[in-house]
Amino acid sequence: MRVHERLRATNLCLPFCQDSADHLRDYLKLMPSVVDPYDAAGVVEGCVENWLHWLEPHVLPSAVDLYSQSGDRYEAFFSSKELHLRFSKEYPYLAARLSGAVFAKANNVRRAIDRLSTDWDLLRATYPGLGSLIAVKDAGGDPHDGGQSTLKLAFSSGHSLIYKPRGARFHVALHSLLEQVDDNDASTLIPAIVSHEDHSWVAPTPQSGTNGSPEDYCYVLGRQLALLDCFGYMDGHFENVIATSAGLKIIDSETFLHNKNGPYLASIAETGLISAPEAPSFDTANMSALTSTGRFMSHRFQARALNDGTDDIGVGYSGYTPFASYPHRPTLTDGSVVLLSDYSRAIANGLRDGYSVFPRKVADVLTDARGTLDVSSRTILRATLHYTNTLSWLDQPNSARDEATARTIAVERLRVDTTKRLPGDVEMEEVGRLLAYDIPYFCSPVTTRDLHSITGIVEPSFFVRTSLERSESRCRAITADRDYIEKQTYLVRAALEGSSATNR
Repeated sequence: MRVHERLRATNLCLPFCQDSADHLRDYLKLMPSVVDPYDAAGVVEGCVENWLHWLEPHVLPSAVDLYSQSGDRYEAFFSSKELHLRFSKEYPYLAARLSGAVFAKANNVRRAIDRLSTDWDLLRATYPGLGSLIAVKDAGGDPHDGGQSTLKLAFSSGHSLIYKPRGARFHVALHSLLEQVDDNDASTLIPAIVSHEDHSWVAPTPQSGTNGSPEDYCYVLGRQLALLDCFGYMDGHFENVIATSAGLKIIDSETFLHNKNGPYLASIAETGLISAPEAPSFDTANMSALTSTGRFMSHRFQARALNDGTDDIGVGYSGYTPFASYPHRPTLTDGSVVLLSDYSRAIANGLRDGYSVFPRKVADVLTDARGTLDVSSRTILRATLHYTNTLSWLDQPNSARDEATARTIAVERLRVDTTKRLPGDVEMEEVGRLLAYDIPYFCSPVTTRDLHSITGIVEPSFFVRTSLERSESRCRAITADRDYIEKQTYLVRAALEGSSATNR
């Protein structure tokens, strides 16, 4: 799509955003303790930009095709001096949806600012030297409960905080469990968080280097691999892991304590932190944080700015930079390059030593926690993803792209009552006209691969045991099985070094 075409699509969305932004600016001026009045005008500029980028795909995902098929109609539609009014008149329901979506996002920002003001003294004590608020931006999360989503707040000191519009009870409980393991590699594994009943705050975790020896650093990585395996960790792809001077930092707490179905002694490759050597090139295991392969090899060992809506803390960070020459590289502050494959022995030694300590410790901690910590609702990340994705199809603006599929899944898997008339019924009528005449409004249909992860995954006995019980049993079994430890150590070295493990 050419630049001028994108601008015209943005012009359609801008009137929906501008009024809400003006109200937010006026509101910010009433909070001099949090926002310098001189900065109030610019605080929400990033929000408007985010909103426009968020709305545009819903309004014009296939403009190139439309332009090539009907250039005159495209030109006439977007050149109209009264574009906003014309769109609202011809497509009143879609216009209302766009307007309502922007209102919800603006209301989310206002709610976050209110909570920032209420928590201001506590946050300044927890994160000293914040300074005043200078910018608010969307953090990329999916909207829930009337448009609430994560936000990134920047301050005059250069620091920033991530706002999450829900409490982080599970994260706090998990942090407590990791501290009870009484090991520095455990207690620093996930970020601390300020959590209230209905919202939470966390400081971003930047990628950071270390001046320590690469051998020591990689030994710690190995210990943390063993620890995560004991805690039923999954989904350790590069978007969920950050390389810090202390080793791994996990930024998605819902990846812990999975109620895995099947044998207790599965493979450490299930953590997602390493790839099994025989994994096919298209397999998601190739997104593993420590052994990315295929098209993911260009990513450094750090997290991406990605939030799929299932994470508990929504941590923000600097994003990623392609670094094709050094795909598996924890950064060192002296600028030297470290390939994890060069230190596979150190990682293997750390893994073996971790397995000699953590299974028994973690099992004891989980035993003590049973009955006092309810994590049964977090049994497996995939279940959360299926639920979130299906409801988003029914509830969010892009739902109508395949509403029939969403309805079927909702009835069969989620027991949702779809006998009542949903907003999508009205929406579909207008979508038909919109697709036929002016703008291809919705994204491409859901693919077969998307649906494969949703259908046929739940077995009758799947949720019989809680995550704590399964993880505890797994740890007890690992403690009694030396063969498992040796097999996983070999697997890690093979994954790091290539097709076969060699002595170095």
